[in-house]
Amino acid sequence: MSYAYDYFINSLKKRHEGDLFYCHQHLGQATNDDFFPSLTIEDLINDHREFIESKMSLHGECNLILIGHSLGGLLSLEIFQKKLLPIHRVFLLCPFIELSFPNIWFVKGLKRKGFQNGLKRFVNIVGKAPGPLQKPIQNFFNLGDYGEQIFEDFNRENFKYNFFSLLQRYPLHYENLDLMDWLRTKAAPEDKEKLYFIFAKRDPWSPKTLYKKLPDSIPKTFDPRINHNFCLNSSQCKIMATLIHKRLFNF
Repeated sequence: MSYAYDYFINSLKKRHEGDLFYCHQHLGQATNDDFFPSLTIEDLINDHREFIESKMSLHGECNLILIGHSLGGLLSLEIFQKKLLPIHRVFLLCPFIELSFPNIWFVKGLKRKGFQNGLKRFVNIVGKAPGPLQKPIQNFFNLGDYGEQIFEDFNRENFKYNFFSLLQRYPLHYENLDLMDWLRTKAAPEDKEKLYFIFAKRDPWSPKTLYKKLPDSIPKTFDPRINHNFCLNSSQCKIMATLIHKRLFNF
């Protein structure tokens, strides 16, 4: 949901006043998007690539920096690995790029119809909770100022349909990933130098075990001040923007 990154984009703009920033929502999440019965991560990659190319065509000579969070980290790293765009730097924030404990149980569960149906029922029940209960539920999920808008999205039929269409295809994509092998044994030194991984505390999607698994030749940092959903917290967005700024200018 692109609006969920408003705090973060504003924090980056304050650090880089002369630069241009764009945040593109995943295919299938926009209000007027069609229903996609077989939405894949490859579809998302191609959609983001086309969006980036359209923006680059407007600005001539410029350095392209990708900043990918969570699933967006996976998309950014795959775009970089496949050299689909002329990329200057890639920042991977809490990237969901590998099956590991505990996220592996969720993704493997998506193979089972019963698990999928239970997840759909849960989303429908939460989304249709009575008005007085919605704010406490939003607080429980730590959705901050974006809670109401996120709930509205999850009540849109095309959003839910596309969301679950994509989720069903997670297992096949993740089980065939070779990104960690590429990072550890095949990525060229000049490619590694363009990357920067930032990890958060107690993150089930990008756990500290992944941070430790990355070779020392991969630039990375672990910051206990931030959570996986840092983008919903203005203070954590400032921290993340500062980490990116420092890496870009090496101080």
